Amino acid sequence: MVDIIFWQAFMLTALAGLATGIGGLISVLFKHVDDKYIAFTLSFSAGVMIYISFMEIMPSAIENINRYAREISAYYAVIVFFAGIGMMAFINRFIDDAPKIIPADQPLDAKKKQALLAGIVTCLGIIIHNIPEGMAAFMSSAYDLKSGFVIVVAITLHNIPEGLCIASAFYYATQNRKRALLTALLAGLAEPFGGLLAYFLFRNYMNAYSMSIIYALASGVMIYIALQELLSKARTYAGSAICFLGWVAGMIVISIGLLI
Repeated sequence: MVDIIFWQAFMLTALAGLATGIGGLISVLFKHVDDKYIAFTLSFSAGVMIYISFMEIMPSAIENINRYAREISAYYAVIVFFAGIGMMAFINRFIDDAPKIIPADQPLDAKKKQALLAGIVTCLGIIIHNIPEGMAAFMSSAYDLKSGFVIVVAITLHNIPEGLCIASAFYYATQNRKRALLTALLAGLAEPFGGLLAYFLFRNYMNAYSMSIIYALASGVMIYIALQELLSKARTYAGSAICFLGWVAGMIVISIGLLI
């Protein structure tokens, strides 16, 4: 892997991580973001990830495996795809969900403590999720810049609302814009860290077969995030109509972008 390829892949991965900071910046600048906007953004991101996973990444995984095991290429890709879903579900078992609803009759100090707990748990969960995402983004970008860019776009779009959620909780609890923004940025740094981890662990194993495994695994990870996290969270902010419109809009926009 030559230096320019490394830096291209690392910069794309870091860009995806910085999107969490962008979400945090939106939160601290506008303080209150409309629930329908959050729901639409989460659903939009889910639509992008679902479309990319099934229309771009999985076909690439099957095509790459074809060069090594033509007869069972689809089976390999599908097995690894579900392994990616299983991996994320396993990780989530160790992340306790903080309370999502803060009762109105609680004292202000209790509300702030609960909001801070929610922010800490959300931040830790996103850090854990961002590491494998960063590994997939880096390796995909290093092997094929176009495929890597597509994955980075999907990760970037869903990192923005994640950063917004982190910063909103921390700002409510501390009333400190700087701390809220820095916390969102910290969660995003897990993305380039995952990229560096992938470089040191797998730089000598970059070929069509290994990348097909990464593509299929990344597809499973993205589908899990889209369905289990983004769409389920979107429904807590708005009704099914807003979520459906955001989901379809995300697929339409990314499909047009990929065709241009």
